[in-house]
Amino acid sequence: MRALLKHLVLVVFMIYILRVTDLSLSFADGCNQTNVAAQQISDHLYEVFEKNLGFNRLQSLYDSLSCVNQTTDIKRLLNSITEPAAARLSASVKFLKELSSRLPQLLTRTHHGNVSQCCKYLNDTNSTTLFSDRLRSFVDISTSCTIKHGASGGSSEVFNFHTELSKRFEDNFKKSSVVAWQYYGSIDGEYVQYPGNARHCEGTTSAKFDPRFKSWYVETASPVKKNLVIIVDCSGSMWGQRMILAKDAAITVLDTLSPQDNVGILAFSSWIQTPSGCFGATVAKGIPANLAKMKQWTRKLRALGSTYYAKAFKHAFKMFENVTRQGSERSNIVLFLTDGDPSDAEAGIYQAIEEGQTTMNHKVQINTYALGTGLSRKSLQRLKTIAYNNSGVFVEIRDQRGGVLERTMGSYYTSINTPIGQKSRISEPYMDPKLGLIVTVSVALFHNRSLKGVLALDLPLDRLFKEALRASSKPFSHAILLNKEGGTILHPSLPIPTDTTSSRSFLPLSLFETRLPDDVISNITNGGAGEQRFEAGFSVLLGDRPTDGTHIFFSNATYVWKPVRKNAYYIVLVVAEGQAVKTDFTSFKRTRNDSSSFYHRLDLSWNVSNSYPRGICRSRKSQLISPSSSTIKIAPDAFNESDEFIYTTETIKDVQNIQRFFNENGPQAYFKGLSEAVRAEVMMTSELDDFWKKAEFKNPYLVTWRFVGTQQGVLKTYPGIRLQKTYSHLQQSWYRQASSTPETMVVQLRPSAYQQDTVLSLSKAIPKTSCRGVQLSNSQAGDVLAVMGMEITKDAFVQLITENVGFEKGCGKEWYIVERSGQILTNLSSFTSLQAHKGHLTNVFPWLANQLIKKEKMLKASWCNDYQQHSVLLFYELIDPADGVSSKNSDPCLQFSLNQIQGTSLFLLSLPSRSLHNCTDRHIAPNEGCFCKESCRVCSTNAESDCQCPCSCHMSYDECENSVTSLWTSSPCPVSAPPLFDTETEDVTLKSALASVPRCARDCVQIANISECGNTLSCHWCSGREVPSCSSECRTGQSLSMLVRFPCHNFTSLPVDQQNTVKYLLKTKLLRLVTSISPLNIGLLQLRKDGIIVKLQSTALNSELKTIRETIEHLVNQGRVVLGPAANIRAVYTARSPREFTDLHILFTLDRAVPHPSQDKSNVGAQLESILSKLVGSSQVSRIRRLSLNKTSIRFSLSNEGQTDLHPIKTIKKRLEHLVKLGKISFEVSLIAESAVMTEVSVVNISSRGTFDFLCQPYTAETTPSQSTLHAESSTILSGTISPSDKNDIREQGLTPVVIGIVVGVSAFVASSLHCVLFVLCRRGRREKKKRTVSPEGNIEDELPSDFSDLSKIDTDMHIALNNVNTTYEPARVHLSPREAWARARELTIQAPKQLPRGAWF
Repeated sequence: MRALLKHLVLVVFMIYILRVTDLSLSFADGCNQTNVAAQQISDHLYEVFEKNLGFNRLQSLYDSLSCVNQTTDIKRLLNSITEPAAARLSASVKFLKELSSRLPQLLTRTHHGNVSQCCKYLNDTNSTTLFSDRLRSFVDISTSCTIKHGASGGSSEVFNFHTELSKRFEDNFKKSSVVAWQYYGSIDGEYVQYPGNARHCEGTTSAKFDPRFKSWYVETASPVKKNLVIIVDCSGSMWGQRMILAKDAAITVLDTLSPQDNVGILAFSSWIQTPSGCFGATVAKGIPANLAKMKQWTRKLRALGSTYYAKAFKHAFKMFENVTRQGSERSNIVLFLTDGDPSDAEAGIYQAIEEGQTTMNHKVQINTYALGTGLSRKSLQRLKTIAYNNSGVFVEIRDQRGGVLERTMGSYYTSINTPIGQKSRISEPYMDPKLGLIVTVSVALFHNRSLKGVLALDLPLDRLFKEALRASSKPFSHAILLNKEGGTILHPSLPIPTDTTSSRSFLPLSLFETRLPDDVISNITNGGAGEQRFEAGFSVLLGDRPTDGTHIFFSNATYVWKPVRKNAYYIVLVVAEGQAVKTDFTSFKRTRNDSSSFYHRLDLSWNVSNSYPRGICRSRKSQLISPSSSTIKIAPDAFNESDEFIYTTETIKDVQNIQRFFNENGPQAYFKGLSEAVRAEVMMTSELDDFWKKAEFKNPYLVTWRFVGTQQGVLKTYPGIRLQKTYSHLQQSWYRQASSTPETMVVQLRPSAYQQDTVLSLSKAIPKTSCRGVQLSNSQAGDVLAVMGMEITKDAFVQLITENVGFEKGCGKEWYIVERSGQILTNLSSFTSLQAHKGHLTNVFPWLANQLIKKEKMLKASWCNDYQQHSVLLFYELIDPADGVSSKNSDPCLQFSLNQIQGTSLFLLSLPSRSLHNCTDRHIAPNEGCFCKESCRVCSTNAESDCQCPCSCHMSYDECENSVTSLWTSSPCPVSAPPLFDTETEDVTLKSALASVPRCARDCVQIANISECGNTLSCHWCSGREVPSCSSECRTGQSLSMLVRFPCHNFTSLPVDQQNTVKYLLKTKLLRLVTSISPLNIGLLQLRKDGIIVKLQSTALNSELKTIRETIEHLVNQGRVVLGPAANIRAVYTARSPREFTDLHILFTLDRAVPHPSQDKSNVGAQLESILSKLVGSSQVSRIRRLSLNKTSIRFSLSNEGQTDLHPIKTIKKRLEHLVKLGKISFEVSLIAESAVMTEVSVVNISSRGTFDFLCQPYTAETTPSQSTLHAESSTILSGTISPSDKNDIREQGLTPVVIGIVVGVSAFVASSLHCVLFVLCRRGRREKKKRTVSPEGNIEDELPSDFSDLSKIDTDMHIALNNVNTTYEPARVHLSPREAWARARELTIQAPKQLPRGAWF
């Protein structure tokens, strides 16, 4: 009967739902159709665009110009790129060779020059240094400087040629605009550099710098490719100073290597230690990224264990065997360093070496180094024998001379047979922290067939190959630069050379130009020259965010290539097939005498004369603005000598001269390398000034910024602003997107260059459509000549559309504007308060994204390869069908309509009201969801049919080989615009102007109207305040809590005044280190025993709480979050990350009860130690601490004793969890007391937590760590249980029999109003009943302080959560009866309790 009543209720409820659905459909019938609304929005946007910009006016000016037929000679263009670069290289090599032939003549006479020590420039009180924009450093260009290491000034073999060297360097510096640093390193360790500078000094000394151990010196003095393995003894006897010396020596050896070398490093004691990944199996290519990882690993080595030689040699030879870059020209070398007698047999050591040499055909040289006095005479003789029998050298370094170890090992290359000669060398490009990518040209200096030193100079790539970079600035053409190994150095998909923030790995050309056949690539890299036509891909970013993705335009293109200077480099030029019709800018007839625009350097002209714009002010974001006039910025690429323009400081005279160039109408052909086309476009765009000012007067708060950027490099903005020197509109996403799709208006949400706020940018390209009024055919259509655009605030955009497009109120629909990338731009349906709606379709409406991906094929998933981060990015692009798409699903929550807003990059999405129909878009069926995490779930081409939010996958990249092993997409990701900078003097000038000019008049706090506040740039309405008001920044209500750990300190025990000081110190530290946050981003600070909980608050200017948290975590990992000392606090508190956990407390849950726990404790402990030894090796980590065994669980602790890098707690935890998941951990225990009958118990669950026990209170192997109350690692709660401390209320849903009876009775008499009655009744639930279960015995949570349960903070708006602090993993759930569970929990014998408590669940 009860079941029948339930079915009846379900039927009645369905009738109610259908009636509500009919009502919703009837509401929708009166609404605008989505395609009609989309067309209305399109029409209005184009109308507003024209009224505020005068787009058609500028288009007509360009169409009035004459055209010329111009055919591009691609081979000639290639020669214009290769020949200047070859000439610069040849000139540098010639200079060094002539200098090297001149210097030996000075051996017979001494030149005593007045050359200063380089480190004196650290505290130069005589002001002899000036900032060099060319070198981006303070230098003394009047002289060289020197660093000496052990040069014996009185010896007849020593020659002092400082004066001659300094003079030659200075002359070359003045003669060449390409050369940067010039220097010389002698065999005695002396270093001479021009210009004078302290760049190699640390603190007040240069003791750490020795030119003989730098790659440029070694690569030239010993031009032999090497496979090198460094073996370092890290046994217990190396503790203290010896370990420090050994690590310094190993790092010095690593500094000598270049990308032509292969290197491996290992440490030995009782076991072998190597860097993680491929570095432990083979020797890796000596690229900077690999060397940096090895150095970092070396610095963290600790001394511990015995001394086993044989293991070390076996592993070293195995690394040689595994290398794939062998060759007859390579030298195989082992550097073996030890301080103690071996713990293994002598015969085993020789056998290991002999077996390895046999495998390597006896081609491995072994150098041995004995450190200290701990080796016996026999051991010293053994090391000599090993070296002499293997073509090596033996060196003994006593403790009192330990400092020479670094130089001794670093000089290993002198033991390699090296050909004598003066052949010049050009290094692989490498990153200079200030100049970007540079190459070093070097020549060895010999006298009487004896090496005396190395001469070298640096050439920045942006100056060496500036013509190639300029060719890449033009649309649908680019130049590619390859090194002699075929690695790609310059390409549009790689950062520009001056970008010092991006990593570099020079990968093969085939990864970037996927349409090129292998035989063509082989011809290029073998030094051939040729020309062929292929289809080429030109990629354009779909937005400023990485998740916006890219669009690739394919076009037939001509590839032409040739080598540069004896195959030192190869250059490939790619030019898309275009039209021969070009615009003749000299045909422009100006209608006004001068330009009404001013050059953008407002910081120079603001107080000079009346001829410059008046009323210059500064914005709240430290931007100089000319509110009543426009400014002109010329892109660096528009100058013939762009590098000279970038690195030369502009003066007020330069500003006046360039302003004169704009306005004069004489026959002057160029100014500072500018063409007549630039001047013509400055005058053409001046025709817009009056139009823009009138549009501003009519509607002062709609458009915040107007701009036009031309292909010739002219950028005109109104209001005028001061931009950084390297800013180029040609590299901005708004220009690149609009110029690649000239028929489309591009609308995107992006940071504004005007006031660095997030705005909506509308931009559209102006193509060449006619010549002197004669219309061009489609086949003759010319190139894009300019892009016009404007910026408006998000609220103004919403208001603009809702006030002019017929969205009927109350029709039951919601309207969203969606970008082409799938990002939801804004919500148009919020009529009362205009709120921005941000997120991707896959995250906000996953059910809709599923339909668009799988059924409608309208949301296209694509991948691109990010070769800098070695990741593959997933992104989306909306494809427009002819008539849009819609769904008429019977469920209103699954209905939608999506149409492109014609002529724009936007789409209009309409949905039935989510609140009216109680739609929960995120709580849906499993097959309708989308996987939303940073790392993708599916990483293959199959992911295109699987719904995932924009995410990334790890690229299959072999670090040791520096090669990509496999890919599922061939599209490289384009790079975003490079970082911007000014010269040092220009930075100072700007800061001075900002401090002097008044603040712009309009202030947010003076605005009292919500609508006006929203329409004002950089202003936000703070409705969450006690008194709502307009402000430049306000909190949005979203928050995220995180714990910053400060172990070994109990903040809660401090006095109140000291607690407040600690909070203040942390807040000020975070504000100083995290420059992107403001005080409003940091909310409540709560002190705890183990750290400080920081509540991060989202603001209108910075809502990326997850990014802020990751930044803080990164700073903690770097050890930069340090508090104190302060006025009332003497202690220093250092924040620690989970990577520094020293202890792991573990709870194993068993599948059955242990009959005799006390008897089996030692037996189980021995078995457990054996398991751990196999898992992590015989080390301190495998020692069991605090072992406790009861009937249902095992508790114990492990410690890495502070060796967090060698034995990270996280890795141990994962390994244990994996073994438990596989069911591989089990123990034999006694079945019957004091008998040999055994039974097996298995571990079915593991709970663990990391602590800082050893860090806070170091202990020896014999001591037991105390009960820890330190912070534990992030985790999840045991599945299927609820801890008594949680006491969560569980509502029991459903209808009681009484309610069912009421429903049936009322439905019989009041059928017409049945749906209303049901609506009320169905929302009733049973009384809340508190239901509590019992956790299994021995839950790891029992050891944690109660306040740990308060850590988890979940923000439902942002879907960001910090997990609970306890780690629990359950691979296989054990199904127990209630009585068994009760007994398991309390360790009771399974028997019925004498008295059942009321409400007991068993």
